[in-house]
Amino acid sequence: MKKIVKISFLQLPVPPPAFFASTGNVPLASACLANAWSLYGLKNSLELEVIAPDFTDLAGDRMLVNKILSSDVSYLALSLYLWNSERSLYIAEQVKKSNPNIQILIGGPEVGPDNISLIEKSTWDYAVVGEAEDTFVELMISLLKNSSDTYNLAGLGYKNELGHTYFNPISSIDFPLSKYPSAYLSDFIKVDPFRSTYVETVRGCRSKCTYCFYPKSSNTLRSLTIEECKNLFIKLKEKGARELVFLDPTFNHRPKFEEFVDVLIDVNFDGQMKMFAELRAEGLSSKLIQKLKKAGFYRIEIGMQSINEETLRIVKRYGNPKKVAEVSKIFIEEGIDLLLDLIVGLPNDKPLDVLNGVYFFLEHGLGEYLQVFPLSVLPGTTMRAEALSLGLEFMKTPPYRILKSPNFKDGEIESTLLEVEAILDRRIDEVARPHLVEPHLNSLESIYYNLDKNEWIEPEFTTRHFQIWIETKNLDDKLELLKEKISLIVYKEPYSTIDFILYVDKFPAISLLVEFRKFLFTLNPNFQKFSLQHRGEDMQHRLVILLKESSYFHPDFLKQSLEYGYLYQDMKYEKAILYVKELGITYPNVRIIDKNLDSQKIQKIARLVDPEVISFANRELEKLWTLQYLHYAEQD
Repeated sequence: MKKIVKISFLQLPVPPPAFFASTGNVPLASACLANAWSLYGLKNSLELEVIAPDFTDLAGDRMLVNKILSSDVSYLALSLYLWNSERSLYIAEQVKKSNPNIQILIGGPEVGPDNISLIEKSTWDYAVVGEAEDTFVELMISLLKNSSDTYNLAGLGYKNELGHTYFNPISSIDFPLSKYPSAYLSDFIKVDPFRSTYVETVRGCRSKCTYCFYPKSSNTLRSLTIEECKNLFIKLKEKGARELVFLDPTFNHRPKFEEFVDVLIDVNFDGQMKMFAELRAEGLSSKLIQKLKKAGFYRIEIGMQSINEETLRIVKRYGNPKKVAEVSKIFIEEGIDLLLDLIVGLPNDKPLDVLNGVYFFLEHGLGEYLQVFPLSVLPGTTMRAEALSLGLEFMKTPPYRILKSPNFKDGEIESTLLEVEAILDRRIDEVARPHLVEPHLNSLESIYYNLDKNEWIEPEFTTRHFQIWIETKNLDDKLELLKEKISLIVYKEPYSTIDFILYVDKFPAISLLVEFRKFLFTLNPNFQKFSLQHRGEDMQHRLVILLKESSYFHPDFLKQSLEYGYLYQDMKYEKAILYVKELGITYPNVRIIDKNLDSQKIQKIARLVDPEVISFANRELEKLWTLQYLHYAEQD
């Protein structure tokens, strides 16, 4: 009997800030490729599996590798994005080590001739550049036939015998979107009412923003017809979609936009679906915004990026800040939430331009809606190609963050971001939340280490985010042993998020904590580790001091703790309520250790305190708090 040839598609999630936070991971690209193959009538020649996000959201590195190897696949296809490329390539390397016969295919925004430094030393067999449906089908037909013409395919990347990477030129992409109906209408991706449904009705973008990948990836605007869109929305609604997130770049640039919105109003007459998209302010009227509200849009994003109009011209964004402010106010009046973007480090901008941008939106009553973040010089963009001539220095690995430019000297990116926070009086980065639920010895998310007894209890596999409970009465003479153990576990799970919880009776010596934290910073530099590096925080390996309930707390500990990690103390609910106004200010954050709390008590403490300073030992309470009070759920 002929062996079935199988391919698995793997898309790994953005590492979320908290254990129970939604990842938003929807493997749409993988499903589109699988769908393209089946639509060619070739489904019987290749078994296709899109690894479900419910699994990828949970699984640690070893668990992922084991899943792939146990599936008896011939091909593994990986979608590489800013947030997952390093981890994906590591998984590919481990799979290849165990089974060299598995062919590794890579594609996505991270794959291209201007990002060879990321992929050249990695383990893969074939790379696909740009929109991949047609190329993927041609590649798989060629591989299944064992054709000698495989290496001649347009848009294909490959390595020669010396390991050097080459890319064939990309052919013009002009196929109509209707050629490949939505993957949600196939068996490769399910509409999940508890996850966003990602909808693409347009490819290509009329804007030519130099910092954006879209103009290079698809410079021809192609869209579904109004009737095709209507049929798609009806089917998605019938399948139970609750939130539509439109991937269309510059949503209101699509042809016949108002007619398109009218169709959404007709289909979503009962308000079953909420909607989100990114728009430009230009061309939006009060009447059209009212229609967007009626259609179901609860939030929109406007990427202003800078209020310096010369900067906007240089990066080919263009636009009018006053128009953005005017339109934003109308959205607010209609009850539509906003995300307004400013980028730090754009060519021509100076630190003062960023601060003036913040003041501009504050003056218009829009400060609470601002998102401010540093420029990333992304592969595949015009800005990446022109970076040298523009004098831009940036990280050569994800997240490709700007380091300095002619107008931002050493350290000025970081200092400008901190000034923005001071002006807005809030943190602009997400907070890495430790996972402090009570450990269970049979759980995949907990490792227990009694340092005094050198007792190490570790499950066979661990999850994507797990905790290591370190219990000791005295850390002083055991730090080297601890570092040795931790090095071994990070070697096994290099891309998992780990909370190192020092569960102690007394506050450890500051010098030991500083040394331990420095050690954690050295472990496996990658996207996640660099995400908050500009503020001296380690997003991947979080150090937590958890004082036991009976421990004595001195107020000086809190000030000192800000230098190395997180400080919590176990506390019962009634005591936490007593000290509620001091928590996280003159008192540590608390882990509430009550096994059960009724909804009234939870609502009471939620009204009185910043929810970030409260954690729970009870798993269900922690989950409820994360999703409902920290708003980390994908769906309300």
